[in-house]
Amino acid sequence: MFSVLINGMKGHILSVFIILFIVSFTMSIIEAQTKDYEHGPYLDPQILEFFEERESLRIIVELFDESGIVIEGTKEERRSQIEQIDEWFEPEVDKIVLDYASDSDIDLVKERSRGFVAIVTEEGFWRLANDSRVSAIYYDAPMYAAINDSHISEEETIPTGEVTTKVNRYEASGQDNIPTITIILLVLSIIFILIILAIKFARN
Repeated sequence: MFSVLINGMKGHILSVFIILFIVSFTMSIIEAQTKDYEHGPYLDPQILEFFEERESLRIIVELFDESGIVIEGTKEERRSQIEQIDEWFEPEVDKIVLDYASDSDIDLVKERSRGFVAIVTEEGFWRLANDSRVSAIYYDAPMYAAINDSHISEEETIPTGEVTTKVNRYEASGQDNIPTITIILLVLSIIFILIILAIKFARN
């Protein structure tokens, strides 16, 4: 009788450990996928719309700030820290520009303090969107200002994505970065296992 009880307890304990392992494994997968989603680049939704009509677009690319410099303190200290961050960005911008210098789908226009401006095809756009160094890509929309009331206009550009109130994030494939179907299947698997174990416990 005692040995039967012990064996039954061992079975229950093993089942509990299996459940805990499955739950921990599932949560680690979800956490990892969520971190990847949060770390992904911001992609101006206008870009995808314009590529339906155009072969190439002028965009602004910004890089992740991984300098580790925190902006805080007095006005002078903050200004100094911003200058240090800009100095950190210089070689990083030069490096990524050099990496894409021979890419026929990415035509560099000019460098910026924390990124660069380029004219890209849709293929080039997705290559940049998949680059882990890129934090954001904005459509560089033209803004025309009349000069001396004449028909001549001077073209300037502004990153319209920076003032977009509705923030849309896309994965580099153009879809959400969290595979919802995978999570649902994992949850359903856990529920199924719990039902089987509950039936087993009831029989014991």
